Amino acid sequence: MALLILVLGNSRLAARIENQLFDVFMGWTARSDRWPDEIVVVVIDDKALQAFGKQGWRWPWPRAAHAAAVAYLRQAGAKAVIFDVLFSEESEDAMQDDRFASYLKAAGNVWLAGEIHTDGPSAEPIAPLKNAVGSHIGFVNIEKDHDGAVRRYFLNDRWKHSNQKPLALALREMVKMPFPEQDRNQDSILLRWHVSLDELAQRNRAYSAESVVRQGLKIVDSAAATHGLDELDPSQLAKWLSHVEVSKEARETFGGKIVFIGCSGTGTFDAMATPLAAHEPGVMAHATALANLTRGNYLLEAHSFLTWVMRLAILMVVPWICVRVRRVLLQAVLTVAVLLSMAGISLVSFQFGFWFPPLLAVLGGLFSFTGITTYNYFVEGKQKRWLKQLFSDFVSPDVLAELQQSPQGLNLKGERRNGTVLFCDLVGFTTLAATTTPEQFIDAINHYLSEASKVLLAHEAYIDKFIGDAVMAVFGVPKPRTDHALKACFAALDLQKMMDELNKGLGHQHNLKLSLRVGVNSGEMAAGEMGYARKRNYSVLGDTVNLASRLEGANKWFHTRIMIGPQTWEQAKEGVETRFLDLLRVKGEMRAFPVYELLGRKGSLSGQQQQLLKTYEQGIEHYRQRRWKEAVACFDQVLTMDKEDGPGQTYRERCEHYRRQPPAADWDGSFSLDTK
Repeated sequence: MALLILVLGNSRLAARIENQLFDVFMGWTARSDRWPDEIVVVVIDDKALQAFGKQGWRWPWPRAAHAAAVAYLRQAGAKAVIFDVLFSEESEDAMQDDRFASYLKAAGNVWLAGEIHTDGPSAEPIAPLKNAVGSHIGFVNIEKDHDGAVRRYFLNDRWKHSNQKPLALALREMVKMPFPEQDRNQDSILLRWHVSLDELAQRNRAYSAESVVRQGLKIVDSAAATHGLDELDPSQLAKWLSHVEVSKEARETFGGKIVFIGCSGTGTFDAMATPLAAHEPGVMAHATALANLTRGNYLLEAHSFLTWVMRLAILMVVPWICVRVRRVLLQAVLTVAVLLSMAGISLVSFQFGFWFPPLLAVLGGLFSFTGITTYNYFVEGKQKRWLKQLFSDFVSPDVLAELQQSPQGLNLKGERRNGTVLFCDLVGFTTLAATTTPEQFIDAINHYLSEASKVLLAHEAYIDKFIGDAVMAVFGVPKPRTDHALKACFAALDLQKMMDELNKGLGHQHNLKLSLRVGVNSGEMAAGEMGYARKRNYSVLGDTVNLASRLEGANKWFHTRIMIGPQTWEQAKEGVETRFLDLLRVKGEMRAFPVYELLGRKGSLSGQQQQLLKTYEQGIEHYRQRRWKEAVACFDQVLTMDKEDGPGQTYRERCEHYRRQPPAADWDGSFSLDTK
């Protein structure tokens, strides 16, 4: 990506777009009130050309016209007069050149233009004019960008072999304006364009040369008519000019000003484009350069190292967003925000005098986002579609969406996971099959499985499999969650409510009442994709799973509906009501572990149920202490309160048995299940 940005950075297309961005920024930040009041522009425009064309002048004008402008501006009190007009060829009338030279020397504040040609002789003012102004010569070379616009003003780099300086820079030193130390070694500056020529005219800082030359011709003609005045003697001319008066308006307009004289008329061949206007006279570049140098508000290009650091930062931030943020829409929003921030940084830098082109940084960010998004669509999208195929029928849409957003958290090859397994199985399945037609039987079973699935999915379970009328579901796998045990308990309770509702329909249609046994157990299990090449599914295996299945079957020994294992009880006890059932030892296990009956959500028991549990716990304590008579009495009280209480019935029968046949001396209070 960095190589692509490097290639783009050297392309003409990128340069063209960056130039257009530069122009947009310039248009946004241009302020005409920042133009210095002391800089004024006089242009030889179409109005002036047409006016003097009527009296026979063709371009280039005779030198007398320029002498007239110098005389008028001197008498108006101009601080300096700068010509952006080349006088590199002699006039047909040599007297015109000598006369112009005399006015230049008499004024003493005039600068002339030269051009440096790297492929040939430079264009300098002719000898009489050059001698008249001495060192007051500055080169007016302007380098345009590929689109013809002027944005840069060279100070040293291109012209180090020359003794001359750029016109604006030379003038700035001439008028003794302070020159910051950090600017002295700059090869070029980027011009900060404040106004166009038209806007400058509206602010009375730009004028047509027609009035200036016409007023100046009166002075020149008066000098020629003065007896005894030698116009070719600069000292006599200067003395004579000191007595010439001009209007108050002229002094207010040009007094103390630096006046640039340039060409804008048709046929003068001195046009250029700027960020603010498509057609401007070249003199505006020099006037703007002086305005920038005077105020110190020109632009410098940001250091290339800093520019590349910013570009590389974007190339790192955007991929980071795409990796860390899973939602494509949010990725797009954040990427756009970052890229807009980069453009904002560029604009703020522009305001503070540094041009940091944002194009390549923005393009780099867009390319990164597009590339990563495309990759995700074809590679991760395929994975998401496969996950949807694998899980869509067995998890809720919310869980599926989270799995698709974070597929890296799922290791289908096999991993150890903590979760909770729930088994539920119908009681009365055989009777239902015997009393209904096959169609009715299948319809009833499908209805039950459908309703059970809705309950399980609502609690974010993964439905692992259907085994006849039994259902195996897993919580906390494949989507990890810390409250998987509590979720499974709530699901088990809601399954029983669902079964009560189903029984209403079954009782009406088939005069049947079914019940549902549920076993729930939590712990570590192996999870992964299992099966063979043509039929595979995601499942879990392990002792935790086996025990959940055993607990479901163990309900029949206690006449209970929901039995939970020790880890499930430990993790969910703060949110549910339970009672201790037994220290159970299942087939294949040497150790006994406590199991509990799940009764309801926390706080759901009535006062009578709470009293029953208290009496039941007393009976259990007598049972553990081998006080069979006292235990029987407690369980009789339990059955008095609820004659269908399954654990009460079980323990009463067991106590009667132990009264007749006491257990061994090393009996630890546990009960062994010899069948699955």
